[in-house]
Amino acid sequence: KWWKKDVENMVLRDRNHPSVIMWSIGNEIPGRHRPDVVETAKMLGDFIRTTDPTRPVTSAVNDLKPDKDPYFATLDVAGYNYAAGGDHNQESLYAQDHKRVPGRIMAGTESYALEAFGSWMGVVDNPYVIGDFVWTAFDYIGESSIGWRGYWQKQDFFPWNLAYCGDIDICGWKRPQSYYRDALWKENQLSIWVTPPKPSFELNPDRQPWSKWHWYDVAGSWTWKGYEGKTLDVAVYSSCEQVELFLNGKSLGRKPTNRSNQYTAFWQVPYQHGTLRATGYKGKKQVTVSELKTAGDPVQIKLTADRPVIKADGQDLSYITVELNDPDGLRNPDAENLVSFSTEGPGSIIAVGNANPVSLESFQLPHRKAWHGRCLVIVKSDLKAGPIIITATTPGLKSSTIEINSI
Repeated sequence: KWWKKDVENMVLRDRNHPSVIMWSIGNEIPGRHRPDVVETAKMLGDFIRTTDPTRPVTSAVNDLKPDKDPYFATLDVAGYNYAAGGDHNQESLYAQDHKRVPGRIMAGTESYALEAFGSWMGVVDNPYVIGDFVWTAFDYIGESSIGWRGYWQKQDFFPWNLAYCGDIDICGWKRPQSYYRDALWKENQLSIWVTPPKPSFELNPDRQPWSKWHWYDVAGSWTWKGYEGKTLDVAVYSSCEQVELFLNGKSLGRKPTNRSNQYTAFWQVPYQHGTLRATGYKGKKQVTVSELKTAGDPVQIKLTADRPVIKADGQDLSYITVELNDPDGLRNPDAENLVSFSTEGPGSIIAVGNANPVSLESFQLPHRKAWHGRCLVIVKSDLKAGPIIITATTPGLKSSTIEINSI
């Protein structure tokens, strides 16, 4: 009996937010082929339209078969979960569904990381597909390891505790697939990725072929101590017309990057200490450069706040990235030092993190191991204004401080 009030409260609360572009009445609702569920969908959609007639109504649907047509007919935008490379075992469903129902407006409401190319080409090629929502933007706690070990999940996956499928990790840092999407979405994008000599985590030989929430095992690192002379696989994600790869100034060749190779060029490179550099070209003109450099042992702690000034309202936050850098200021991607934190002034540490999906460390204690050479500390203001001093320490390195002004 509360459904009207609940829906009305949601719409009235959020309808003035410019980031709201559609209203969804559900995700993968059971029984979408049944007449009673179709009637409920129509009832919900009609009520939302009377409350906010300016935005379309959608719903995210999986098991994409023609028996869902009556359900889709109640929506303004048909939400397709895994239209590209999904468990229907077809490359894409957009074109064939458009042929059957020409007036249907579609959107990808969930898509696999591993199918990023096909999912976005479905938007580029088809004017009736208005966009693609990926699963998922930010990584999260739960559905542990679907982005590595995949389905079916088992109890012996412990200590995995993060899904590890986000384009952005739980600390807010971009992961490799996010850089790949840059190449799909924008001009003159370039990034270099290296397949580790050994898998980053234990592999799951029983991962199901339809379980595609993972990305390739790659790292933005050219620091592989002990693997000198070993040939490593290098991938360059690029929206430039051509890419040339250099190792310590020596060209390893120029290759095209375009739709035919899914905006990715590959090299096999014998590892040696130094600089791996990719140069992107448009015609004969150099348009961008990306580099990976070998890092030395960490000797310093670098603290960087996303917001150096926050409000003294007892709620505002500053997210401080902690990096373990070598003498040249390069982050050492192998550093896993335990970093401890303390504060002075009108603020407190409310959380720490490092995005390691198998770490069992506390999110609330004032210390955290680095992972890939960095971790995160989050500081919250008090009700009193003034400078907040945060100090980071780890054995063998000089401590570092940063000041956040609470006003």
